Amino acid sequence: MPHLSPMSWLIMFVILLMLLVVVLSFFWWFDMKNYMPFAMMKTQSTKKWKW
Repeated sequence: MPHLSPMSWLIMFVILLMLLVVVLSFFWWFDMKNYMPFAMMKTQSTKKWKW
């Protein structure tokens, strides 16, 4: 295993952190996109069609 300099360790850490943030935000956005608007649209449409 090659010895890495502190700078490369820092760069690797930052890249991993950014990847983690991107993945988490993507999952959060996907979750919101999947459930929130559909639930709101569903309640609005049922109200609209019912009355």
